[in-house]
Parts: sequence; C-alpha cells; structure tokens
Amino acid sequence: MFTTDDIGISRFKEIFREIVRMKESCGIQAVQYNPDDLLERAKTYGTRFKNGSYGWSSNIWHRSAQNTVVIESEDELREEHKFLMLRVLEHILARPIIAVDATLGPPGTVAAMRCRLYCDPQFPDIAYRWKNLNFPADPSEEPEVELFHIPHYLNNPNIPGTDRMLMVMRFPNHNYTIVTVSSYQGETKKAFLSH
Repeated sequence: MFTTDDIGISRFKEIFREIVRMKESCGIQAVQYNPDDLLERAKTYGTRFKNGSYGWSSNIWHRSAQNTVVIESEDELREEHKFLMLRVLEHILARPIIAVDATLGPPGTVAAMRCRLYCDPQFPDIAYRWKNLNFPADPSEEPEVELFHIPHYLNNPNIPGTDRMLMVMRFPNHNYTIVTVSSYQGETKKAFLSH
C-alpha cells in the first residue's frame, strides 16, 4: 500500500489521515477520540496503592535522549527515518488508535498550546496520565502539535551513522513527534514541551 518512497515529513501526516479515512469508509474504527474510560482500561495493569491512587510501570525508566533525532527538513530525512515512519503507519493501520486532546499552559494565555496525543490502545495509561496532567482542550479545534506514541519495538533501525537504536523523531518545523519503544511517561511530556 505505502512504501518508504511515499514517506516524507509532511507526507507522514497525510498518509495517516488517508489511513483513517480508508478504515472509516470500510466501517472500521480508526481512532478512539477522547475516550472517557481510559482509567478503567489502565487499571487492569496498574498498581493500586493504599491511598487509592494508581501507578504504572514503564518498560524504560528514563527519557531516550540518546535515541532521539531532530529532523528539520526533508533533505535531512534518511532511509532509516523513513523506514521507522513506515513501520509506525503500518502499526496504526493494523489497530485503532487512541487520540486525546489537551492544552499545555493555561487556556486563553500566550503559553497555551493545543495538543493531540495518538497512542497505542495497549497503553491507555499513557493517554490517561498525559490528559490529566494538562488543561482541557476543545477536541473540535485542530491541534497545534501532535504526538504519535507507539511504545513497541518496530524492528527499529539505528540512528544513521551510530550504533544507537532510533526511537524518537522530532519534526519541530512540522509540529509533530514520533515516539517508539518507550512507554515512559516523561517521553510523552518532553515530546510536547519540545515544540
């Protein structure tokens, strides 16, 4: 359907939206927008503490700064980047994805930024915690920044020219980030704060 030849920085989000339209035209739910049962879903694998609160463990306990690249323009995009971007799109094609909207910074202020997190449905705690960490957002408004968070190993290549696995790609001039492998909540926070 799509190959790495089709992948570009702008084209990634276009293909994502094509996938959503295609699935929905076939009667398949592509995106679960702002589901209100995220906590109930996440409780199944969370730890409930004595005070009634929940905690979730992560497969990685720190940010993946050494496994992150910042790509500012199409001419910086390498085959390894395109391969991982394609793998993320294939993952999204195979299952519904959770989308949650929130605002970083107090709404109505100069600091406010509308954000949308797309998250693998196997990790509802990521979406739940991030949404509750921030201010509410109007889901009918287009986000200013988007994050595609797929906390799975997707046969990730190495960062070009290194022996380090490529896990996070930031596209600051295109207002989105892709996070793979890590389910660490701090990766979600940093992804938005870096825009």
